[in-house]
Amino acid sequence: MNIPELAALQNALKKKGHVPAVLVCSTDEGVREQVVSLVQEALLKSFSPVRTKRVNPDKEDAYGTLDALARTGSLFGEGYVLVVTKCEGSVMPKELKSFLANPSPNMTVVLFGDVRNKQSGLANAIKSSGVVVVAEDLKSDPAFRWVQGVAQELGVEMGYKSANLLLELIGRDRGALARAVEAIFNYKGEGYISEDDIYAYVARTRDIPPWEFDDAVLARDAKRALRAGLQRLYFHPNENMVERLVSTVRRLLWIKSLVKRGSSKDQIMEEMQIKYDFQVENLIRKHELYTEDELQGFLEKAKEYEILWKRANTSPETILTLLVCELVLKKPRVRRKVSG
Repeated sequence: MNIPELAALQNALKKKGHVPAVLVCSTDEGVREQVVSLVQEALLKSFSPVRTKRVNPDKEDAYGTLDALARTGSLFGEGYVLVVTKCEGSVMPKELKSFLANPSPNMTVVLFGDVRNKQSGLANAIKSSGVVVVAEDLKSDPAFRWVQGVAQELGVEMGYKSANLLLELIGRDRGALARAVEAIFNYKGEGYISEDDIYAYVARTRDIPPWEFDDAVLARDAKRALRAGLQRLYFHPNENMVERLVSTVRRLLWIKSLVKRGSSKDQIMEEMQIKYDFQVENLIRKHELYTEDELQGFLEKAKEYEILWKRANTSPETILTLLVCELVLKKPRVRRKVSG
């Protein structure tokens, strides 16, 4: 997968062989996972095996783990990639500061943030000994070129209409797009990928586009939402459907605040970065199916379910089912008037 924003990291690894830390200022799954792959490959040249550990500072002592691994060093020739799945640009943990001052040659720390972190104090600190990767979300024309580039790498051609259809079905996440193009290539083979090929692949696999789940949640249709969500998990087991559901709820709260403020459709589209009229019209039309209290209450409940998910090793299908039912089926309480 050719991602131009990773050129600086690739050059640093080629020259030095090891980069102690990488800050990824992007929410794009494809960019994030490609960074992890690149540092893994670099460490494998000197250490074996290379173990990858992912830690979330909200749920565990991520930087305590960093400190422990750095102090232990390489006892049996192994290397480590420590992936911190969430970081705040304004915070510089003392353990990370200590590691950057005296990095371990057998370990690379990869921190996942978003584009807001690119000018943070954390980014400045990492630049001194590591690499900061900044990758904005793909916008229209670059997205077309990128999809066509992935197809060319596989030895197939994809025209403008086919690329546009794929972007509408999948979205602009590079990881999801690359997997989709590769899956269609494996189904179709060499040659030219047409719109009919994409529709045929979807029909053959019985896969459904991710927006089918979003639409069902907006419409407060539990049956359709569960069918779409569980089917997505079946065909895409690594997709975080819980995160997608939470994101939809946050968008509903956002649209409610904008409507309450009296924002026009054009203002809403600009602020929420919505490209198509039908998407914003759908949100404006459907947000009234939920109350603000319901949505806020759901976000609080989602945190409890997430803890259950991690501690009890519950399946993603079970958690998604619980959360969809919690949001879509649960009706707001109506207080009865007590007659005097």
